[in-house]
Order: sequence, then C-alpha cells, then structure tokens
Amino acid sequence: MPGVGGPGHDARTPDGQSALRLHAGIAAVAFVLCTLVTVIFFLQGATVLGVIFGAIALGCVGVFAWAFASRRAARRAGGG
Repeated sequence: MPGVGGPGHDARTPDGQSALRLHAGIAAVAFVLCTLVTVIFFLQGATVLGVIFGAIALGCVGVFAWAFASRRAARRAGGG
C-alpha cells in the first residue's frame, strides 16, 4: 500500500499499523490547527483565507477517515 510506510508497505504489519496511526494523529492535529486559523481569519475579516483554511481542515478530516478506515481494514484482514 503506497504511502503507508514500513519496510514492506503492508498495512497489516506492525510498522504499517504504526504509520497509519501516525497519519491519523497528524491529521487530527492539523485539523485542530486549521480550524483555529480559519476562525481567526474569519474574525479578522479575511474571508477568502478563512475559506481556504476551512477547505484544508475538511481535507484533514478526509485523511483521518482514510487512515482510520485503512487501519481497521488491515486489522480485519490480518486477523488482529
């Protein structure tokens, strides 16, 4: 699985599970930060920048959902 990490790039391995957990954690932190920046931009009246960072925050939710779903699917397929 490209982009997962680990020596074999297999999400069923402990390295692959760790990489997916890392992706999910980074996406969660990025979501919080982007949401904070979005609110600040809207409060400052910079609507365009607020919308851009809001879209990035939604992208972070998508990455988090992908990592979580991939991790669950790999755990089911790997039997653990």
